[in-house]
Amino acid sequence: MTPTKDEQIKDLQAELDRTAKYAEKVTRERDSNLKRMNEMLEAQGASGNWNYDEYMHGLYNGMEFMLSLAENREPKFRDAPEEWLKDRKPIFSGEECAKIPHLGEIS
Repeated sequence: MTPTKDEQIKDLQAELDRTAKYAEKVTRERDSNLKRMNEMLEAQGASGNWNYDEYMHGLYNGMEFMLSLAENREPKFRDAPEEWLKDRKPIFSGEECAKIPHLGEIS
């Protein structure tokens, strides 16, 4: 028995409703993932991370590139700093730090 036009319309509406619910779910998941990716990029982009050495700089720019693809935008790459943090001389030696009460307690 062939479904009536009303039955066909009802079936199509039900399928449309299922599709809309699925699209809402996928959109929520995408938005949640993009938020988490932005949070990770922000952490990697903090001073002391991205500018520590060449690897961490490349990691930041790679994360920025992937996020820009997901957000359908141009990436905002960071140029290398004039000096990597890993190459800086320490302000205090280990002995000097041990003499500072609150730093000497850190283990």
